Amino acid sequence: MKLFNKFRLFFGNYDYRRRASRLNRIKKTVNLDDAQRIGLLYLVHDERSYEKIINFIKDLQNKRKAVVALGFVMSNDVPAYFSSSNSYSFFTLKDLNWYYKPGNTFINNFLNEKFDIVINLSLEDTFPLQYIAGLSNAKLKVGKFGKDNSRYYDLMIETETVKELGNFIEQITHYLSIIKNKDYA
Repeated sequence: MKLFNKFRLFFGNYDYRRRASRLNRIKKTVNLDDAQRIGLLYLVHDERSYEKIINFIKDLQNKRKAVVALGFVMSNDVPAYFSSSNSYSFFTLKDLNWYYKPGNTFINNFLNEKFDIVINLSLEDTFPLQYIAGLSNAKLKVGKFGKDNSRYYDLMIETETVKELGNFIEQITHYLSIIKNKDYA
């Protein structure tokens, strides 16, 4: 990573920590069957991955879950295969400030939602998605395991052996289906 990008990320992390310290939320383990409102964050590199995410959203909606999905496009333009609706929206590099803090109407709406679970489906450590997940007021936040990811997520899924988005979605679904609901002490 270039030195200037590290500098920008340093300030992004500083802003995140400052805002996260003021976040007042009730942590709770939530079983997927009991969740009513689910927020999904995702990074899509290609149409095939996007289709897997859309299928996951439809599966959750078929189980009568209210799903709000927010995708990140790592370019200034949105690919033609992206579709925006009331359930899923997206943001681009244009929506990041100089220290990678994401901000637009969709992001602000996502952060104001009262989710039971927020899931970051990205297999990569992507700061704008981590920033949003970490500042979400969700009862349970789920994402990939990483050295510094405990500041963003309550439940982390190991992805070292998972190399494909479909497998990651299966792992998340499996673990969220077997956990017991419990308030944090």
